[in-house]
Parts: sequence; C-alpha cells; structure tokens
Amino acid sequence: MPRDTFKQDLQSACFNPGLTIFEPNCESALGRVRAVLDTGTDPGSPPLNGGNNEPEAEDCQADFEDIANHRIISLIKSEFKGHNIAYLVAEIMSVEGYTTQVLPPSPDAVNILAAGGTLGLGEDRIYMQVKSGDGAADRDVVLRLLDLMQAMEAQKGLLVSIGGVNAAARKELNKEFFRLRLWQMSDLLKALFRAYGELSTETRAKLPLKQVWVPVPEEMP
Repeated sequence: MPRDTFKQDLQSACFNPGLTIFEPNCESALGRVRAVLDTGTDPGSPPLNGGNNEPEAEDCQADFEDIANHRIISLIKSEFKGHNIAYLVAEIMSVEGYTTQVLPPSPDAVNILAAGGTLGLGEDRIYMQVKSGDGAADRDVVLRLLDLMQAMEAQKGLLVSIGGVNAAARKELNKEFFRLRLWQMSDLLKALFRAYGELSTETRAKLPLKQVWVPVPEEMP
C-alpha cells in the first residue's frame, strides 16, 4: 500500500525508508498497521490518559538522518534520472582527485574511467560501472566488470549499483577484495557529503543541501 496511507507521524518516525524489511519502532505502530489492513484508514496515535490525541513523546522518535537521507535519495533519482547519475559519480571522483571520462552508456549501465596522477596519467587507474536501476546486480555484472578492467588495463574496479547486489554477486566481490569495491546508495551518499562543498555550482543547484545539527536522544539505561 502507498506510504501516504499512514499519517505523517508514523511515516516520519516509525517507517525506515532506507530498508526493504524493518520493524517499526513505535509501540502503537502494529495496531495502526492492522487497522489500515482492516479498514483502509490509519486511526492515528492512541489518546493519552488525559484524553487528548497528542502522541506519547516516547512512542515515536523520528530518525531525522533517515528521513533526510530518504529525501536526498529521492532528489538524486529525480535530478539525475537513469544513466545521468553516472555524471554525478564522475564529478564526485573528480573532487577526490581523479581525472574522469564517462563512456557512452550501454542499455543497462554506464562505464567511467578514473585515473590519478598528473593529468590523469598515473598508475592509479579505476574502471567504474554505474547501474542506475533499482534491481540488484548479479554475478554476471561483476564478472563483466572484471573483463572490462582487464581490457582497459585498470588495476581497480568500482561497481556503483543503486539497487545493491544479490548474494552471488556479493560472494564474487568478496573474492576480489583487493581489486573491487562496491558503492550502494548509502555509500554514494557518504561520498556525496564528503565532496559536496567542491561540487560544481550547477550540481549543487540540482542538489541544494545544508548541514544541520540535531540533538541526539539520551540512551535508555
């Protein structure tokens, strides 16, 4: 069912948008989900003893980082649709000190060359493959990347898979630990945050972000 079936407090505080499977962290969440299944309507938080309808402070605690990341991910997918996300990856790598070249896209991916050293002529050569679809990359994707690395004489490879990888692909990546790395969406966000201040004005206009500080709830004893 659509996320907006539920009221905002449940969306923001109890549903983790970064995970496929998760357990809501609100005491009233299970009952409200059951109510939606039965009636199609979210009844909202239960009333306090005093009779008002304000939610218990301890019941739902919003994870502001998850909420913000979810919105940033939506913005990335909107402003860098499909294969265009490869240009964001290439710009981030440029900020990291690499000379990059985005190759013509294939039907399912975009490949990027990244090289370190003066004029990008150093020995630090990376062959990158960016898969923008939501589906998990399989073992064949990893094997194909290894073949392309060999053909281009790249010592290292980076697979950027927005939809993650399946178990077989993960096993192959583990075998190639000294040559291959994986960026999933969470890794791309970390790289984006590191590089953000040095990205082009055009890119920052598409992804207008600012850093904020929020209080961390005290840990329960």
